[in-house]
Amino acid sequence: MKKNFLVLLTGNTLGQLVTLAISPVLTRIYTPDDFGLFSVYTSLLVILLSFSTLCLEKAVPLENVMANVKQLIIMSGLSVTLVASIVAILGLTPWSLYTIYDVDTTYLNTLLLSLGLVFAGIYQVMSYHLLAEQRYKKLSNSKLIQAIGNGMSQFAISPVKVANGFGLIIGDVIGRGLTTIYVSWDFLKNTRSIPIQLSQMMELLKKYKNFPLFSTWSTFLNVLSTQLIFLMLIRLYGVEITGYFSLTQKSIGLPITLIGGAISQIFYSESSRFYENNANKVLYLYLKIIKWSSITGFIIFTSFAFISPFIFSLVFGSQWEFSGELYRSLIFLYIIQFTILPISQILYVTGHQKGQLFIDGLRLVGIICGVFFLKMLNVSFEGSLYFYSAICGLSYIILGISGYIILKKKASERIN
Repeated sequence: MKKNFLVLLTGNTLGQLVTLAISPVLTRIYTPDDFGLFSVYTSLLVILLSFSTLCLEKAVPLENVMANVKQLIIMSGLSVTLVASIVAILGLTPWSLYTIYDVDTTYLNTLLLSLGLVFAGIYQVMSYHLLAEQRYKKLSNSKLIQAIGNGMSQFAISPVKVANGFGLIIGDVIGRGLTTIYVSWDFLKNTRSIPIQLSQMMELLKKYKNFPLFSTWSTFLNVLSTQLIFLMLIRLYGVEITGYFSLTQKSIGLPITLIGGAISQIFYSESSRFYENNANKVLYLYLKIIKWSSITGFIIFTSFAFISPFIFSLVFGSQWEFSGELYRSLIFLYIIQFTILPISQILYVTGHQKGQLFIDGLRLVGIICGVFFLKMLNVSFEGSLYFYSAICGLSYIILGISGYIILKKKASERIN
């Protein structure tokens, strides 16, 4: 596992370095309003992505027959395309998804959202296929390609002032498109002789019904609880201040996602293979990851708090110093997220999708009720972020404890 992790981490790290290298340029070209609208686009994209594939990508590593794998991938692709088409149609009506965030923008940005969703959905499904085949090098390269495609496109298109955030959005779509072509080309070429069979799709849908029935809702609530904060901040505090928060999340949250995501992908692949017959091995790996990530995360994120405003001002420009101050409100969340994210798919592996759904739903309700209540009490923006950090962090802790209890019980059953 260590070798595979290093391969994925290398690609993720290089991609992150590219993103960090271009970010100081972009923050001097684009305004907080631009980043605020871009955060709306990415928020909508992530929310739509959470359910548009029906979570069937999680079933891909569980299948050994390539014909079945292709049917699962095609089903996910069709589902994503259908959702993207609905988004495009809604953009022609007063019910454009951007209006949910109380943001006025052009129809072109709605079309870009639809196209970005198709690319992101296909990439998400194909990444699970690459994991199943243990093609970690290709998956690692895709992260670097996306970072380069995003950054260079956003820089090149910056002179085009069609609408707020347009350059950032279309650059993101271009990067995702290049990455999707890269990860899909070999699969399409190697499986072109395998027919698409509707009857086989229905059988697989029945076999893996828990993924669309429970995992989809769980993933949707999970994502909604992380993305809802953008909607609430925009409506309660405005687009500009959300732009500051967005940069904090992008600068700090992205490395967490890349590193934690790299470990999570491998952990999901390994634990899926060994859970039934060797739960002790999965439990050992589970605890080892938590121990390493908790110590590392605590040292890194607490140390950075002392210099965060200065670093943000130095790297991104003096106007972004406030983003560094906001970081201090989110330290608890970042530490816990860095600790638990690598093993966060454990309830999917163990078949406890309902438990995952409950945890995600609980977090969502807590965020909605809490943030609105604090606003009624005239609590500051930073105070709302402290509360958001605490609620999300506690939900991750509950998830981690739940996974440990399930693995411990499974390991004990094997011994008996």
